Amino acid sequence: IMSRFMNLSKTMTVGMDRSGSAVLKGHINVKRVQDPEQTAIQDGVTLPLCTAPEQVTNTSPSVENLWISETVFVRVYIMSAHKLDVGSLGLAGNLSFKPYFSASLGVDVQHGKVIELVSPGSQTVNFYQKFVFQSTFPGTALLNLELKHKGIMNDTVVGSLVLDIEDRLLALKRRSFREASNEDFLRKRIAPKQCLRWKKERDLTEGDVGWCEPVDPELDQMYGTWLKPHRAFSEPSPIECEKMSRLDEENTGEGRAGLLRYIIDFTPAGSHVPEDPEIYGQTEFQVRLTVYSVENIKVFRDFGERNDVYVKANFRSQDYDGNVQSTHHITDTHKYARKMAGFNWNMSFNCRAPSTECSVEMTLMDADKFGDNDLIYYPKYYSLDHHLWLAYKEHREGRKPLNHLTDTIVFDRWPKVEEPMPKCSCAWWRRLKRKLKADKKMFATMKIGISIVPKGEADKEPFEDGQFSVPRDRFSYVTAMENPNATAKMLLGPTRWLKLRVFVGFWIVVLGLLLLSMTIYFIMQVEGGSR
Repeated sequence: IMSRFMNLSKTMTVGMDRSGSAVLKGHINVKRVQDPEQTAIQDGVTLPLCTAPEQVTNTSPSVENLWISETVFVRVYIMSAHKLDVGSLGLAGNLSFKPYFSASLGVDVQHGKVIELVSPGSQTVNFYQKFVFQSTFPGTALLNLELKHKGIMNDTVVGSLVLDIEDRLLALKRRSFREASNEDFLRKRIAPKQCLRWKKERDLTEGDVGWCEPVDPELDQMYGTWLKPHRAFSEPSPIECEKMSRLDEENTGEGRAGLLRYIIDFTPAGSHVPEDPEIYGQTEFQVRLTVYSVENIKVFRDFGERNDVYVKANFRSQDYDGNVQSTHHITDTHKYARKMAGFNWNMSFNCRAPSTECSVEMTLMDADKFGDNDLIYYPKYYSLDHHLWLAYKEHREGRKPLNHLTDTIVFDRWPKVEEPMPKCSCAWWRRLKRKLKADKKMFATMKIGISIVPKGEADKEPFEDGQFSVPRDRFSYVTAMENPNATAKMLLGPTRWLKLRVFVGFWIVVLGLLLLSMTIYFIMQVEGGSR
């Protein structure tokens, strides 16, 4: 659609250096002529014969029919720039690259917003900015787009692109002529094919409301609404990608500066203005994560069937510019934890929306004084993509942030634990239990809370990282003195504590029976001696 309609566009040069002074544009139409008589041979070369058919159908309209003076609005949507070469800016440009676009059509010059948040050395920048011009065609034809760097003293041109707007407008006019006059085109794209009466509304039985299953339209030749054949809307302007260029250091030629993605749309003055495409700008958000507790821990790494449990959270997000933000937090340690570990710990992470990735990795760890810390369960990834998108959508529509969400993370996989079972049967037995889901009682669950708020509102409502309240069932010396039996069970573990109790009970019974038999024997001896 956007192919060039005028087939002549040359730069007029002057002087020995052949510097450009103007652009000559036009349309050349070639018609077939009769072949000359091949009676003479000049310099031993025979003139070539014309291979075109005798009848050539000229389907293209005359270019004069398209040169009608018309005032239009030109809307230019700058989307993004890729593979940028900022080496010409030097060290300052690589450390603090602040790009912006400048668009000019004739004497009308417009400047876009400076993009501040660009990572050093980034080759991709998202702009999503709009420029609107009003011009009359034929007339001002060249649209100049320049990507510049906002410097301290002056601005530097990174790359430029020149577009022929008049050529595009003529191509669009030719397309509109084809859509309105070409018989084959109209037959394929007009619906319905003939005038018919159709039911205007669908009857609902018994006043039911809510979801209605879609059905085909129904004919009603008596009371229906006339629907005449209509032609569909024209195809929207495509997203185009062009190379930006810039003069080299010696001004002897043009070098490649990068790729530019953009859309150009034309609207006649006085017609309906189409809706602008939605532009999603970057917004700073704060992800607030609360770890309440971990329940049903059945995998133990320390002596006594217990763990010194702490939670490690690794947060990762990536925005549309390719900037990656990675942060990690850890909770305090719940010592001598068995089935449950309480934390009541707040964590906060910063990110930008919209994003291509946003997740947090939660890991249960066992802290050891000597050696490396042990992994209790394998990590679980908790996706925050949908949460972040909802928060961004609510913020764009001017509504309050979403309420605090409480969720549960299930840890269903854990590293191999030393077991007394033979190695030949341990592997298949574990796989069989996992396949039959017979080991669900080994799954641990973590209760968390999530809220995502914009950065501006987060500053008004502070969220302090760390412990916000004392967890329950934490070990202390006071509880050890108050309940020594439970303390001994915690230190030795339930299995060893049970074995110890059985062992002590067995010997108490044995010693009791021994003392009882000795007492009976002594009594019998005393009674026999008295006789």
